[in-house]
Amino acid sequence: MRHDIAKRIKEINERLTSIAILRNDYNFQSTVRGTEQVERSKTTSFVDVSTIIGRDEEKNKILSMLKSESGHQLVIPIVGMGGLGKTAFAQSVYHDQNVTTHFHQRIWVCVSDPFEEIKIAQAIIEKVLKQVDPRKDSDKFQTLLECISDNIVGIKFLLVLDDVWNPTDPKWGPLKAALQKGDANSRILVTTRNNTVAIMMGATNDHMINLNKLSDRHCLDLFHRIAFFDKDKDESKLFDEDIKNKIAKKVDGLPLAAKTLASLMRYKKTRKEWVAVLESKMWELEEVEQQVFKSLLLSYYDLTPAVRQCLLFCAVFPKDYEFHINELIECWMSQEYLSMKGDKEKERMIGQRYFDNLVMRSFFQDFVKGRMDDDIIYCKMHDIVHDFVQFLTKNECFIMEVVESGKEKNMVVDNKVRHLNIMSTYNDSFPVSIYNCKGLRTLLISTSKLPPLPSDSFSKLKSIRTLKLNKNSIKEVPESIGGLVHLRYLDLSLNWELKELPDSVDYLCVQDGGKDDEGIFRLGDLGNLEQLQGSLCILNLNSAKDGSEAKNADLVNKKNLLRLTLHFRYFSGDAERADKDEEILNGFQVHTNLESLAIWNYNSTNLCPSWMMSCHNLRRLEFYLVPFCGVLAPLGKLPSLEYLKISSMRSVKKVGVEFLGITGETPQTLINSFPKLKELRFHFMEEWEEWEGVEEEDSKITIMPSLLKLEIGYCERLKALPNFLWKTPLRELIIVGRDCPILAQWFETRCGMEWLKNASQVQNIKIQGKFVKKDGVGMLEED
Repeated sequence: MRHDIAKRIKEINERLTSIAILRNDYNFQSTVRGTEQVERSKTTSFVDVSTIIGRDEEKNKILSMLKSESGHQLVIPIVGMGGLGKTAFAQSVYHDQNVTTHFHQRIWVCVSDPFEEIKIAQAIIEKVLKQVDPRKDSDKFQTLLECISDNIVGIKFLLVLDDVWNPTDPKWGPLKAALQKGDANSRILVTTRNNTVAIMMGATNDHMINLNKLSDRHCLDLFHRIAFFDKDKDESKLFDEDIKNKIAKKVDGLPLAAKTLASLMRYKKTRKEWVAVLESKMWELEEVEQQVFKSLLLSYYDLTPAVRQCLLFCAVFPKDYEFHINELIECWMSQEYLSMKGDKEKERMIGQRYFDNLVMRSFFQDFVKGRMDDDIIYCKMHDIVHDFVQFLTKNECFIMEVVESGKEKNMVVDNKVRHLNIMSTYNDSFPVSIYNCKGLRTLLISTSKLPPLPSDSFSKLKSIRTLKLNKNSIKEVPESIGGLVHLRYLDLSLNWELKELPDSVDYLCVQDGGKDDEGIFRLGDLGNLEQLQGSLCILNLNSAKDGSEAKNADLVNKKNLLRLTLHFRYFSGDAERADKDEEILNGFQVHTNLESLAIWNYNSTNLCPSWMMSCHNLRRLEFYLVPFCGVLAPLGKLPSLEYLKISSMRSVKKVGVEFLGITGETPQTLINSFPKLKELRFHFMEEWEEWEGVEEEDSKITIMPSLLKLEIGYCERLKALPNFLWKTPLRELIIVGRDCPILAQWFETRCGMEWLKNASQVQNIKIQGKFVKKDGVGMLEED
């Protein structure tokens, strides 16, 4: 094989040499390919106000900012993806009567890319110049700045900088300083697609207008105004509910798409013509390509080539797909898009930076953030953006959606396809044409009824780097998977019937997890996964032999492992099982970087492994179904814990001060218990009767100084709440369900009412489905 490769390299070199000789013979000149350019249309301040629909809330907000007498100039950005109508919205604000009467001078400048400070300065001077000034025609930036500062003194102006892309501080900073000579209540309005631009120009989050998608109703209203403008009313009969639903799905809240589609439909006379347009792919419509995609191309070409290919990779996922950010970055890494071979940690950092770059330019939306921080965990892509990336990759990315059993066998997949997604709900085999895709780099299979894969399934697909077979009810993995020498990302998760992997996985270049003699992975085999990062869930821990097997998993050296879930198996009163569970849990050890831990079905009476108190970065902790443990660990000593949930610990009768990390003795030093805890939940604690408090006069103890939410559910014997909760910043107290009768009655007693009076900081109190207090106001209405 090496001989063959060497021979091919030699042939390529000889060919390149002959090409170089021919270039010299014909006197060809080397050139550098220019950067892609899309013609940018220049904007003006004029707009048809009748086409501005569904932006009343945003407009009222921005008018309030413009008219406020803040005493200092504000930069107010309007941010959003291409096609959302930022310019049109700014135009409607610019011509609003409240604005025209409020400002002495209004200035509209179309900026575009590049940010030409001299032209912008000249455009401003043209508007504010009161008398002849020879400096106005200068081509020197400093001279123009002096002209602006001299002529703008005391003027309350509104400056609109439309379509700003990449200003730099050396260009914008001096211009902004010159504008400071105007009235202190002047305003600078900026439209941009990039949050970073807005922040760089001096805007704050409090003064930022983020334009979102229009509602379906507003989109349909906009569509109707254009499609049926100046036409007989009878034609509006075409606009039935079925057509409306198709239009709403097609434009997905994007005003530019609605206008473009309406302009096209305006000349379609029959329902058949309308349906044909609405059932076509967006990229098949010339008008969409010329208008909507042209707008998105500007954002696309503003990306670096490396970020572009990361964006284009997303075309292999279906519309409305919920991207898991870490998974997406892993896929980019497997395709070698992140250019840091051998350094996985740096690659992930680069991937996160690329993703943030795409977010700042509005290529993603519908973000789901972590409970404990603002990190984005999941997101989606706008349907029009998805159409756009599919348009750019239509020869490389392909989604095969099988809607009828047996049809996929004869479907032809272009052999140029590099990224393929097969979606089906039928128990059918692969289309034969896949095996002609010699350069296939990505294969995603999404079907709940995937049939057994032939042993040679992957023998002809040698170039695959990303393989996702998750959620497919797979029982066996083909032996031919070992031939995927380029494979870097393999997802077999949630295949519950998969019990073993073939011997051929030893030949893969992914990290080797090891196997025992039976071909089955054991807990100790995790020790070989040195690059394990993100989340790890271990099921059926009852099958582990002893604590040494857990220790061999070597979690203590996996510094990038942030989230760990451990599932034991419930055994009723089995003492031997309880001792074994404790041994396994103690054997694990974890790295101090661990941020989240959940333990399920644990049978021991001791729920405080030797390593738990060393988890100084632990932010989230959950215990479920721990039936035999009667005493809670001193979790108050965990310095970073923000979220704690304890559920189904039915042997706990008292939560004492040891839970806070306080001993029975008088403290000699200051104690800060649960210093960062924000949310605390107790559920299904059937035997819990008492929650012990502390002496009020003990000034050396601070308890839960960050607590915002307390939820107690189905704790039928709990009698009262501790007094130390008075001094927390608690904002929300919820007593869930009908199974806390004693606690609910306690709130009606003198002690309970006294507790509520002292806990005046709590804004929302809900007991058994009724609000006792809502938004700071006492009430007894049903929720």
